[in-house]
Amino acid sequence: MRAVAEAIPGNRPSIRVLEKAGFHRVGPGEEPGSLRFELYPTGQSPAGRTT
Repeated sequence: MRAVAEAIPGNRPSIRVLEKAGFHRVGPGEEPGSLRFELYPTGQSPAGRTT
């Protein structure tokens, strides 16, 4: 399971909160101009493999 969030590139405070919470930027979001962030459970990589 993973958590997904999106933020607008110009909203640095929101992006910083996501990064501090452990989210990683993975690419563009669904909304035009947004960025997509994902958070994976401990021990999982973005590819779904356990580390």
